Formats: sequence, structure tokens, C-alpha cells
Amino acid sequence: MSHQQQPENALKRAGELIAIGNKKTALNALQDVFSGQRRYKQWRQVYEDIMLLFLSLCLELKDFGNMKEGLYQYRQLCMQSSVYGSLDKVARYLLNIAQAKAVATFDAAQVELTSTDVSLEEEEMITSDSVMLMATTAEGLRDRTAQETWVPWVKFLWESYRSIIETLKVNSKLEATYHATARAAFSFCLQFRRTSEFRRLCDVLRTHLQNLEKLNIAGTVVSEAKSRRPWEGWSERSIERQLQTKFDQLEAGSELGMWNETFKTMDDINKIMTISRVKFKNKQLDASKRARLMATFYDKLKRIFWLTDNKLFHAYTWHKFHSLCRDHNKALSEDALTMQASSVVLATLSISPELEVEESSLILGGTEAAQAEAERAANLAAMINFNSTTAPSRMSILRELSNRGVLEKSLPQVQKLYSLLEEAKEPLGLVEQVAPLLEDLEKISETAKNEATKAGLSVTTQGAASLAKSSVSLKASEDGVLSDDAEDVAAERRAAEFILGQALQTKIDVVIYLEPIRRVLVLRLLQQLSSVYATVRLRKLYELTERLGLTELDVEDIILKAVSKKHIRAFIDHRSQCLRFPSVGDIATVGETAAAKATRDEAMRGQLTALAGSLRDLCGRLESDKQPLLDAGARRAFMDRIREGISREHQQILGRKAIIEARKEQQEREEQEKREAEAAERRQREARQQVQEEERLRQEEAERQRRLKEKIEKQVQVEKLKKVIEDQGGAKDILAEADKPLEAMEI
Repeated sequence: MSHQQQPENALKRAGELIAIGNKKTALNALQDVFSGQRRYKQWRQVYEDIMLLFLSLCLELKDFGNMKEGLYQYRQLCMQSSVYGSLDKVARYLLNIAQAKAVATFDAAQVELTSTDVSLEEEEMITSDSVMLMATTAEGLRDRTAQETWVPWVKFLWESYRSIIETLKVNSKLEATYHATARAAFSFCLQFRRTSEFRRLCDVLRTHLQNLEKLNIAGTVVSEAKSRRPWEGWSERSIERQLQTKFDQLEAGSELGMWNETFKTMDDINKIMTISRVKFKNKQLDASKRARLMATFYDKLKRIFWLTDNKLFHAYTWHKFHSLCRDHNKALSEDALTMQASSVVLATLSISPELEVEESSLILGGTEAAQAEAERAANLAAMINFNSTTAPSRMSILRELSNRGVLEKSLPQVQKLYSLLEEAKEPLGLVEQVAPLLEDLEKISETAKNEATKAGLSVTTQGAASLAKSSVSLKASEDGVLSDDAEDVAAERRAAEFILGQALQTKIDVVIYLEPIRRVLVLRLLQQLSSVYATVRLRKLYELTERLGLTELDVEDIILKAVSKKHIRAFIDHRSQCLRFPSVGDIATVGETAAAKATRDEAMRGQLTALAGSLRDLCGRLESDKQPLLDAGARRAFMDRIREGISREHQQILGRKAIIEARKEQQEREEQEKREAEAAERRQREARQQVQEEERLRQEEAERQRRLKEKIEKQVQVEKLKKVIEDQGGAKDILAEADKPLEAMEI
């Protein structure tokens, strides 16, 4: 077909070819319209009609390559005429038809495979290749049918997502459709569990974000005439869209269990927030909109941290989320705020308590693993905007909850639970007081779950992401581009749905904290028992924890983990069936490391200091009335003795320092002498080896000279013998004998 053919004629010709079933030729005819002389073309409505038909044919023929090329050519045509609405309409049309075909084919394949019971004989009747394929690959009919039916359509849908995202990148006017397509691609990855595609999609979006950062740093705006992808710079709307897309990416990554991509996404969100602060530092932004975005961010983070078993940062992000809801979300009821405050306190109480004495590990610098963990915690704290030089801790979060009144806003059961775990010192009655509170909280969760079921709300447990199936239905304005009002309406609808299920969701999530709190309760029980008793029978310990529903193995597991983390000092004596709490002096010191010894010595000094302080206070109270006052002379003598003692101790310290320095110098000298001796021995060994090598070479040369001399002498003897025979006129056989080597001749 000629490239100069009119588009109306090409459209008519394609319709005729489709009518007779020649779709491939029709596709080529439509493609020729865009491939020829595109530099001189101006957009018209007929081109949009051609493009829509072209994409339909690509879908029917599963032609990925022509679909990508045609979309690129049409983008160039639209950019030349600045017709963004048509490109937006074409992109949305492609997504709609690709999604509809993929979902319909997938559902049909599922129904066919689940409703038909196919035996081995029926497989043989279906096709002769089925048995051969099964014998070589052990692949059943189900997998082969899936590959032959819905897999190509799923692949076409994925290629459509990629092509549209690449087509609409770095374009402010098509930014809404770009982000809607990205979110639909996340839903696609979730629905079909496509982890590799999700990773590639994240890389593509991260590359686009980096390009936008470069444009922002350069302080330039890409012109329409130069790049054909007009980017008008960062705006409040563009930042909001970027954050919403990254939030969905964060949730999809956590749902797929791809934690590496999840933490990379957190870093991307932090970069976008940094851009927002720098770009709008002198402009007052909408506080409610910013609070809504940050609340969404912390809501997703708390789910991710819970799934990754990071209870510390889960509690902190819960606290930040609750603070934003309390300050900015006026639609939340008092009951919802109370349940949020209760969840924050419970999440904090579920964290394992820190060590009470950590000074020795700080002095020694800690192990490499501890330093790496501290660095990782500091990076996470920076990502979630924790305003401190150190990472958050259990005590710091509890202190902040108390100062901000969160504890007072929680349920009475939660307040009493906090008091028993953090303040009470009654080990024998601790479990009996806490168990009813945990049972009440479990009843609250069950009641909320029943209410949600009756109301028809889809409410899940904490951490379960809830992205719906991929379905792009965008509201367009008159020019075809997705309007800002449509996005606002969608955001308000999502916020309303979130508020509707938030109260019930929070009540249901209370139950997930009960098991960690039970373990913390057993740990508190052991700590209090160790401070009062030296030995506790295991039978008595099991009776104390029986109401918590823990087995004997669970209790022993908690004891072993507490000892390994140095929360308590104890060991189980199975022969005597008791749990022993040894004192610091009773701990074995054989083979202990320097860090363990420093910790033990520090603890011993602390105990002695506490004992001395207690005895001093007791003596002061007993003899306060009888204690004479020291006169001025006695005080001066006392101070003189102190000064003399200080000087004497100072000299002793200097002496110890000199001894240490002398020992260090002696050690350095010994090491230097050792190195010099090793170097001298190495030089001598090399010299001996060199002499031996020279002697070997000399002997080999002498042997070669001797052999050469012998050879020459033999040759001379042969020549002389020949000459003698010739002079005497010898026979030919004698000459032949003379030609042989001397060793072979018989004289």
C-alpha cells in the first residue's frame, strides 16, 4: 500500500479486509498510515479512529511489537499538534480492552478447569501430543491449557502497561493517566502474583523519578519543542500523585513479600517528601491534604513493620498515624480515637523490654552485628522522619505516650495492663491480674469481627493489604485528560471508605498484640521472680502461667530466649525440676570473653554501690539525732586526707600508665626483633637457594661440554679410519662399516 494514501481510504480498506477475515493485512494497512511522512502530518479525528481500530487488531492478533510501535508513532503525531486528550483516550482504551480480555479469559479458563474432571484416557482422546508432553515434562493438562489460553492475554496486558507508562512519562498533562496506569499495574502484579514483573515495574518507575529529580535539580523545564514530553515542573498535585503511587507500590510490595523493593520504595517516598519540603518551603500548602498523605504513609508502614516482625518501628508508626488522625481527621469518633490510642499502647507493650544495663556494651563499642543493627535502625528512623539523633526505643515511646496523653485516652483495660506490666511488683499475682484483661480485649476483637460481618465490610487482620483487582475507569474532562476533580472525588471516596471501616478494623487488630504481650508478661514475671527468689520450682512456674494458655515448652522457650538476650540470669535444672537464678558472683568465669567479664564486673560494682548506699541511708536514719557535728578543724583534717589520697592515687595511676607504656614498648621491640629475625632467615634461605641453583647450572654446563667433546673425538676417529681404508683401497663393505657409529663397529 502506498504511504501517501489518505487515512479515510485506509480506514475503509481495513474495514473491508476485516470483513473477509484478513485481519493481518488490515493491520499492516493501518500501520502504513502512521509510518509514512509523519513529519508533515497534522492530527485529525480520523487518526484517532484508525488508532483505536489498530489497537483492537493488535489485541486480537496478540501482536505486542506492532502495538508498541503504533503507540509510539501516534504519540509523536499527537505531540506535534499538542493534542493530549486523544493520546490519553487511546491509552485508556488500550488498557480497558486488554484488561477485559485478560480477566475474561482467565476466569473462563478457571471455570473450565475446575468444572471438568479430565482423566488420563480423555487426555489421550483430546490430542496425541498430550501423552508425549506429559511423559517428557510431567506437565498436566491444567498447566498446558493455562499457557495456551490466558497466559498470552496476560502477557499482552503487561506489555500494554509497560508501553503506556513509557509513552506518558515526563508529561505533566498526562500525569494523571500515567499514575493511574502504574497503580493498575500494581493491581495486576497482585492479582496474578507476578513478582518479577513487579520488580521491573519498580525499576522503571524509579528511573522516571530519578529523571524528574535531575530536571528539578537543574532548575529547568523541558520545552515542548525540544523533547515532545512537556514537563512543567513539580507542583503540589504532581507530588500528591507521586506519593499516592508510591503508597500503592509500598502496599503491593508488602503483599507480595518483596521486602527489598519495599524498603527501596520507602527511600523513594523520603526523596519525594524532601523535594516537597525544598520546593514549597516558602509556600503554605494545604495542611489537611498533607496530613492525609502522611497518614496514608504511616498506615502502610505500620502494616509492613508488623509483617517484618519489627515491633519497635511498628509501634512508632502507629503512634504517628494516631497523632495525625487525632489532629486532622475530625470525622473520627471518640470511640475510634480511643481504640487507636489503645492499639498504640498495646503495640508498644508488645515490644520486648530493653536491657536495663547497657553501659558496658557501649564502652566496648559493641559487636559488628550490633553496630550493623544500630545503623539499620538509624536508617529506618530517618526514613520515617524520627526527629532524634538515635533510633526510637520502647522506653522513649512509652514516655512520649504518657506525655502526650495517649495513655489516658486508651481503654481502662489497657491502662491497667500498662500499670501491671510497667509498675507493679507482685510476681505471684501478676498473671492472675493480667489474664482477665487480655480476655476482655479478645472479646472486643471478636465482637468487632461479628459486627463487620453483619455490615458486609471486608475487614482483614493487620498487615493484609487490600488492593482491588485491576480495573481502570477514569473520569475524563472535556479534552479527554483525567481531571483533577475526578482525582479529588476518588480520594474523598477512599477516605470515606477508610473511615467507615477504621474503627472496626482497629478493634479487630487488637487480638494480634495479645500473644506478644503474653510473652512479655512471662518475661516480666521471670524478672520479678529473679529479684526475690533464688530458686523456683518448675511446677510452680507452670501453675503461674497456666491461665495464659502457654504450654510447658512455650514457657521454657521464653526462658531460653530471655537468657540468650541477657534479660535474666537463670538456668533450668531438670534433675531437681526447678529454675535457678544465680547471683552475679556465682556465674562461671571460665572461658568468658572480655565483654562478658566487663559486664559482670560492672554489675558487681553496681550491686555493691547500691548496698553501700542503702546501709548509709539506714545508719543515717537510725543515728540522725546522735550524730555529732564536725568542727572546723576536723573538717580541715578530713579534707587534707582526701587531698593526700587524691595525690597518692594520681601517682599510682601515673605509675600504672608508665608500666603499661613500658610493656607496650617491650612488646613492640620483641615484635620488631622477631620480624628482623624472620627477614634474616629468609635472606639466608634465598642465598642458599641461589648458590644451589648456580652449582646446578655449572654442573649441567660441564656435562654438556663433556658430551660435546666426546662426540667430536668420536667423529675425528671415524674420519681417520675412513681415510686409512681409502688409502689402502678397501672394499665397499668396509667403507659401509666405517660409516656406522663408532660404538657399533667391531674391530
